[in-house]
Amino acid sequence: SNAFINSREVSGRFRLTPGTYVIVPSTFQKNEQADFVLRIFSEKISTSEQMDDDIGMEEPAPSAVPVPLNEAQVNALRQAFIKVGGSDGQITADELVDILNVAFTKELANKPDESAPKPQQQLPAQRPEKKASAKRSSIFLLCCGAPSLEPSQEPTASGHYESAATDDFAFEGFSLESCRSLIAMMDVDRSGTLDFDEFKTLWEILRHWKATFKKFDVDKNGTMSSFELRNALKSVGYHINNATFGSLVLRFANREKILHFDDYIICCARLRTAFECIKAKENNAYTPDELLNMLIYL
Repeated sequence: SNAFINSREVSGRFRLTPGTYVIVPSTFQKNEQADFVLRIFSEKISTSEQMDDDIGMEEPAPSAVPVPLNEAQVNALRQAFIKVGGSDGQITADELVDILNVAFTKELANKPDESAPKPQQQLPAQRPEKKASAKRSSIFLLCCGAPSLEPSQEPTASGHYESAATDDFAFEGFSLESCRSLIAMMDVDRSGTLDFDEFKTLWEILRHWKATFKKFDVDKNGTMSSFELRNALKSVGYHINNATFGSLVLRFANREKILHFDDYIICCARLRTAFECIKAKENNAYTPDELLNMLIYL
């Protein structure tokens, strides 16, 4: 219509000279998500098609990437990796859960809950308390740039250490499934584990993904709408078409089309793995065996 109005149905009749035209549906309030039906009737033969993105992955803009880790942080990362991985120099998915959850989980209460179980009952039984304490101290050095805890400090009654960061979003922790997807993304040799170099690269990627999530999680509640997801994926460097985006929402969002941080991480990890697989076979088709193997390990 000639006027921009908040109406359920809008129709108009136009006399246009031959050419190419773009129709842009929009909501009355900006940045709202909505379904719509568009019908076009033409007196002359005409063709129409959906404008869509080309599928692909590119490096994110340098301005969007966090500052690289300094030498002290890299050393702390190495020490934490050694404590978790042990003598074989590799970490598995369940060990990755431990190390990432210490780094990313935000404590929601500042005071211990006296009714909660004792800290010793929350820490892994197979790891001594002193080792767990050193591991957590090292990881907080990586997140905050400086030690937020003394090695002698005790965990809260929830079994975690309190984070010095106050601007993070609410996050309950990485799931085993997300860590499996992260390992599959970095595991070029298909060993099911990560060495330190692979883990360091993964850490840098996660820092970027976390910064992107925080940028689009305006209310800091640890969730992202499917509407915000598309812009977040573009910021990360992923370009997907509408059909693929619809599949992502069906696969990773809930009934309200909301993703939590863990869902977002799995989504990003599997997209990256899929793009790498496509790039590896750019000029050749996958055999049925190769395709099945790839899909199972995503």
